[in-house]
Amino acid sequence: MLLAAFPDLPLDQPHLDLCMIGRQLGYRGGLKAIELQFGLQRESQLRGMTGSDAVLLWNRWRHRRDQAARTRLLAYNQADCMNLEPLADGFYCRMVQWYRGEMKRRDAV
Repeated sequence: MLLAAFPDLPLDQPHLDLCMIGRQLGYRGGLKAIELQFGLQRESQLRGMTGSDAVLLWNRWRHRRDQAARTRLLAYNQADCMNLEPLADGFYCRMVQWYRGEMKRRDAV
């Protein structure tokens, strides 16, 4: 369905599951919980939001064209995307330390 709407979308990129990598390093919880362990903060109006909230906002936008819901959903999605890079970088550095024997998994948190 995605390719039907966007036929030129490049899907030949690797996919990394940061939650799975985090678990291998000893982190627990979802990405938002791990963000907090890394000291990453979201804007106050986005703190405490979950994926379920995002679904509700999407439905409010889709069915009612609620602009406030759309704006909040876009901010939530942007925060998700922006925090992936520092998480990936931090996980990479910890994986290097782990493979070098400089830390144990439980030392990650």
